[in-house]
Amino acid sequence: MAEGASIIDEYLQQADELIRLLDDSPPEALTWRSDPSRWSATEIVSHLADAELIAAVRIRRIITQDRPHLYGYRREEWAERLGYRHQDIESAALVFTSLRRANSALLGQLAYEDWGRTGRHEEGDETSLFQLVEGDIAHTAQYLGQVRALAAEFAEQTNGHTKLSPSALAEGREASTGGAKFYALALFAGLTILAVGFFMQSYPVYIFGGIVSAAGILFVLLAMPRKK
Repeated sequence: MAEGASIIDEYLQQADELIRLLDDSPPEALTWRSDPSRWSATEIVSHLADAELIAAVRIRRIITQDRPHLYGYRREEWAERLGYRHQDIESAALVFTSLRRANSALLGQLAYEDWGRTGRHEEGDETSLFQLVEGDIAHTAQYLGQVRALAAEFAEQTNGHTKLSPSALAEGREASTGGAKFYALALFAGLTILAVGFFMQSYPVYIFGGIVSAAGILFVLLAMPRKK
């Protein structure tokens, strides 16, 4: 399990790294594009949230099924049709970090031999669970690097005239993670997973989505009296 434990730590730390990057960026930098052909930080984080949703499904399919099919997706088409440019970056970041932490907790429960279980990509290539998580880490690191580069470019463009201050994510994170807004996001994530399960006709995905949705509903109801 030593090999798995090391990769889980790296996998989990990227959730905290994303939060730090957004905290250190001025709000104006999160929607800024260095040129029209490149994504803004908001679009990048929205992509990471959806990529983590797909990763959650793939991980569970590999664990529970024998060499399952690992469905892919078209990044650019998702960005356009799902309106990444207009999404709320705080919500997207919370979805990403919540799923990344849930995935990390699940991976931490596995036996060493489970990391050798495999699935098949649409192209026909077979990949192990360990290779899948390694790929997710590399994918996330690539986009975190892009967020970091955008922040540096924005600071250079403004000649340092915009003070780097905590974003809206930092200001509202503590309250939202303890209240109804965070739990509503959990409910939304659960319903999204249920929809993916319906599309894939995957019973394990149904179960996971149902658990997340039920938890979201429960905590929203529990949080509501405290708001009065």
